[in-house]
Amino acid sequence: MMFLLHFLRERDLFLDIEANVGTYTVPASGVCRAVTFAFEPDPDTVRALRRNIAVNSLEKLVTLHALALGDHDDDVPFTVGLDSTNKVAPAGQKNIRMVRQRTLDAVMGEHTPIMIKMDVEGYEENVLRGAPAVLARNRLQAIELETITPTIEKILLRNGFERAYYDPFSRLLAQQPVGLPSSNSLYVRDFAFVRNRLAAANKIQVLDRAI
Repeated sequence: MMFLLHFLRERDLFLDIEANVGTYTVPASGVCRAVTFAFEPDPDTVRALRRNIAVNSLEKLVTLHALALGDHDDDVPFTVGLDSTNKVAPAGQKNIRMVRQRTLDAVMGEHTPIMIKMDVEGYEENVLRGAPAVLARNRLQAIELETITPTIEKILLRNGFERAYYDPFSRLLAQQPVGLPSSNSLYVRDFAFVRNRLAAANKIQVLDRAI
């Protein structure tokens, strides 16, 4: 989260893919004043996300896309009753509902994000396969994912991204582990550009400490 808060700037475009109730969307737009495209396919979660956007008066900065992202445009089965771990369901899964799915390239058109956060419960490969045009654009500088596979690694490396690690307390961006471990994996395209942004960011007040 601190990488996002130090990296994003006002009017940047940030993609929150499977935004859930807005844990990343609200700080990205509420604190950094970035423009956020929030993707969330679960209808129940969409209602909570929409409330959180409204409560924080972020309607002008956040565009909510109530759909899943994948490698083709279609309706796909989506799990029900798993709270924050609902996901596009594998074949044969019971207790599902159908949700709309589109490719990221189709949704984005000429819009180019500077950062993407993706937490799609193992569906990352499908999302990336539907985003070759977005991934190829140099404006995109950082991608944060929960799941990494050899195929995902190849896709990211082919598009110029390398694994990165960030220590928010020292503002150190490195290619070897630093600071506290994270449950998400960070990939960066232009290390010099990103390092300069991180170093120049205003401090963020977290409880009783400015970071």
